[in-house]
Amino acid sequence: SSVEITCIVHPEYRGKNYFRILFSEAKTCIDKPDFTHFTVAVHERQLRAQQILSQLAGERGEQEWQLDLVLSTFNGIMNTAHDTDKQLSIRQASLDDIPTIASMDELCFNQNYLDSCAHYQNTLPEAERLVLLLYYNDEVIGKLHAKADDIYTVIHDFCIRPSYQGKGLGRYLMVKGIEQLFDTGADCIHVDVDDDNTRAISLYQSLGFHNTDTFCFWTLPRHV
Repeated sequence: SSVEITCIVHPEYRGKNYFRILFSEAKTCIDKPDFTHFTVAVHERQLRAQQILSQLAGERGEQEWQLDLVLSTFNGIMNTAHDTDKQLSIRQASLDDIPTIASMDELCFNQNYLDSCAHYQNTLPEAERLVLLLYYNDEVIGKLHAKADDIYTVIHDFCIRPSYQGKGLGRYLMVKGIEQLFDTGADCIHVDVDDDNTRAISLYQSLGFHNTDTFCFWTLPRHV
């Protein structure tokens, strides 16, 4: 229901109304008839940008932390019982697993099942992407996605089935995933997390992640 807007104006040209001009032009190019609002992510220190969004009838919403991990700070300690539990296994997802992945998104993130299926048909074959599935016997109980770029490897859409949460399995999957990413050449691993998701933040910090940036999300009405 939203369209995300990203805009950068050269520092020498800021304060001259160019954001408004670019934003107005961008709105005419959007081919999405059913959206209700725009979403804009703004660094917490960009006070001028937030002032402009407020003047455009924007509303400030949730904040998101950006957390980074390098090998020297990685703490891979976990419950050794999980490491020896033969009922637990991890394998890389294939196209045949798309219905399972989409079902997990629907359960854990309230995502539309058909939209998720279409998304993964397009993105799962990409060479820079990795999706790991955590099994308990034959049941998929968790998943972790990663995407590499020139700067860092981003972990995203990480979740554990609700009935298996609170058992240390999230840490188990995260440790195994991070180990695989570092083993295959990642230099820095990055995650984004809502600042009110204290449970996830606690997990990431215990693994050695540290906060590098904070962004706030603004919404703008469609007809602004």
